[in-house]
Amino acid sequence: MVEVLLSPGIALPQYKNLRNDHRRRRELGRVDEVLDALEADPGQTWLRAHRFQDPPLWCVTFDVGDEMWAILWSFDGGDRERVLVDYIGPASFA
Repeated sequence: MVEVLLSPGIALPQYKNLRNDHRRRRELGRVDEVLDALEADPGQTWLRAHRFQDPPLWCVTFDVGDEMWAILWSFDGGDRERVLVDYIGPASFA
């Protein structure tokens, strides 16, 4: 298992907002599923379906009802035992 960290400037506030918004339980559930999968094995193919080169990030997209969401992540400074999540939210850019 690897350690999953949420970037303090973006992903952590996004996650906290989700946890505090009782109307977004479905979104929180799907996000938690992806975060759990990253913790278990970030090498899974579905977690690496999309790759951005600059900056180097992986993008996981998933449906939440009628909306597409994304989690952007990378290995923390090249450390394969730590995943840094940079973004959690709607995939308006995808």
